[in-house]
Amino acid sequence: MARVMVFLMTLMFVFPPDGSSQAIAVGSPGDRIRIKRWDGTILIGTLSTRSAETIQLFVGSDGPMVEVPISTIEALENSLGRRRRFGKYFGLTVASTSIVGAAF
Repeated sequence: MARVMVFLMTLMFVFPPDGSSQAIAVGSPGDRIRIKRWDGTILIGTLSTRSAETIQLFVGSDGPMVEVPISTIEALENSLGRRRRFGKYFGLTVASTSIVGAAF
């Protein structure tokens, strides 16, 4: 049982979450993001820069640069791309259940 707990704790540190609830996790410049503001508007665009107070993004393919204050953001989502990841997650699930099953 102790080995399983050590294994799970190791996984927790090896695969940390993308962000915390105390900070807005933003990708690197060039990433596609979607911002939902408190007034209900949704902006989808490409991240340009980020400072402690604002996020700048290009809206649309050839749209203008928009500066959004962080205090007005309700939710922010990073795009994961258009590729399907079924094989990766299926393999990870099979491997992890095999390891846990072998431990018992």
